[in-house]
Amino acid sequence: MAREIINSPLRAKERKLAELHEVVTGPELPTDLESVRARAIVQTHEMLETALEIPMAWKGMTFTVTMEKQNLLTAQLALFTMKTQAGIPATLEWNETGRRCVEWQFEDLFALAMAMDTHVRPMVNLQRKVEEELVKAKTIKKVEVLLDEYRKELAQLAG
Repeated sequence: MAREIINSPLRAKERKLAELHEVVTGPELPTDLESVRARAIVQTHEMLETALEIPMAWKGMTFTVTMEKQNLLTAQLALFTMKTQAGIPATLEWNETGRRCVEWQFEDLFALAMAMDTHVRPMVNLQRKVEEELVKAKTIKKVEVLLDEYRKELAQLAG
């Protein structure tokens, strides 16, 4: 029972949200504006990857939404569609976070893919927007402020 609580999606979510802060607070920070900008842009990508490791809740279940899982789901739906169009029997399987794969109907798995897109797209768009703002930042302080605001907003979107 205690192991289930420690490994629950909620606990994993709390750990990932804490990691968003850790990405920003690394050792040996650069001091010139160009290097600070470059490091900040890399950090926004790292924070996005970390945020995507937080499972998404959907219809009472939780699902991993990492780029890898998104790509696998998209490929599975595409392959199923191609097989079906070619008259080749096909099945779809997918799993809830921490569970075995089970068979899904196309409509349900497609709805999950759309829910993932709805969940992930605002985080990706935010990262792109902040990256553009970071490139335009004229001071190290502005870069720091943008990075801190991004971390907070991303945590809200992910959680």
